[in-house]
Amino acid sequence: MTIYYFSRKKPLSGRPSDIPPGKAVAVNADVGYPFLIDAEPSLSPQPVAGCTFEDWTLYEGDVRDEETGQMVRSRVFCRSWPKGFVAAGAMPPGRRPAWHPETDLPFLQPTS
Repeated sequence: MTIYYFSRKKPLSGRPSDIPPGKAVAVNADVGYPFLIDAEPSLSPQPVAGCTFEDWTLYEGDVRDEETGQMVRSRVFCRSWPKGFVAAGAMPPGRRPAWHPETDLPFLQPTS
């Protein structure tokens, strides 16, 4: 039986590993610790036309805001599917993809 745990430090025994297939990470609202849950079928990669920027695809998912503890919608451009996110169906209104001048990575820039 494999036991998974989360740590900010390298473990003294065992080895770091990826999240197992079919699992996703959730955060306990009371204590703020992460734990594994069964992934929803909707979290599988989905090819979507119209939400790409060069060779980057726009993905979206709900993440917990560390300051407020509330779940918020997060959108990211990735070349490969990030676990826990789904391909966005459309660009959000009032935003357009652009290159960030300091990081040279794509981001959603407000249209003016």
